[in-house]
Formats: sequence, structure tokens, C-alpha cells
Amino acid sequence: MIKNNRSGFTLIEVLVATFILLVGLLGMNSMLITSIKFNEANQMRISGQKLLKGSVSKLRSINISEFNKSNLQSKFSFSVNIPSNYPTGGAINASCPTDYDYRLYKGYSIEKNVNGVNLYYKYTVKLCVDDNYLPPYLKRAIITIYWRYGKQLHQIGSEIFITPGE
Repeated sequence: MIKNNRSGFTLIEVLVATFILLVGLLGMNSMLITSIKFNEANQMRISGQKLLKGSVSKLRSINISEFNKSNLQSKFSFSVNIPSNYPTGGAINASCPTDYDYRLYKGYSIEKNVNGVNLYYKYTVKLCVDDNYLPPYLKRAIITIYWRYGKQLHQIGSEIFITPGE
């Protein structure tokens, strides 16, 4: 009997090791893609929250005597129609609570540069206004920010009260 003193790996062992390594790398790739998608969705949510905060601050700075439909349309570019160039489709709830007097819309586009790539996030703002909440001392409004990520429509909102300035 001839004794074989060769050491090393067989072809089967190399194939099994390669298969195990491949499965691990594919799993890591899947986790990386999922992480990137969650990161982008969170960036859109953060931008929506900043837009809401800025919109609330701007609306609260308006004197109660100037807080009316015509001023909101002329000075702040709100419209009675949903902006057609913003990707919300027919998914936005176009109604307001029954005790609100009117609703207005405005479209925003926010540009972000991520790793040298310009991304455009589009938002639609819906403003429902109750001019007769507690006249002449108080008006109230609901502001809702809508955006689409993938096929799903997201929203964030707040109720604000407009009071006479000091």
C-alpha cells in the first residue's frame, strides 16, 4: 500500500467553504440595502418634521387680524387646490373636520445632496382653518404634511392656535 503524505484541501471542502462565505456575504448585502432604505425613509421623515416646525412657527407669527384665507393665499402662496406636481395622488384626505371653515394647500420641494447625488423630497402641506373658534381672540388650524416614500403615503401634523399679538 502506497502512503500519501500530501496535505491540503479537497475540492469538496473548498466548494463548501465558498458556499458558506457566499451565503454570509449575501446576508450582509441584504442588511446593507435594508439599512439604506430605512435611512432614506428617516431622512424624509426628519425633513417633514422640520418643514412642520417651520410652517407652524411661520403661521403662529401672523397677527390674528391678518390670518385669513386671502392673506394666506397671497402672502404665503397657499392654494385651494392640491398641487398637481407633488406625488400624493388621490391619497390625501381632502376634507377637514366639519367645524373648520376652509382648507388650503401648498407644495414644497426640498433638495438634499447625499454623497454627491441630489435628492428631491416633495411634500404637500394641508392647512385647515377655523376662523370662528373663539372670535375675536382665537383661531385654530390643523397643519398636516404629506409625503410619499415608495408606494406608501406618510403624514405628520399638528394643531395650532392663532392669538392676538402682544
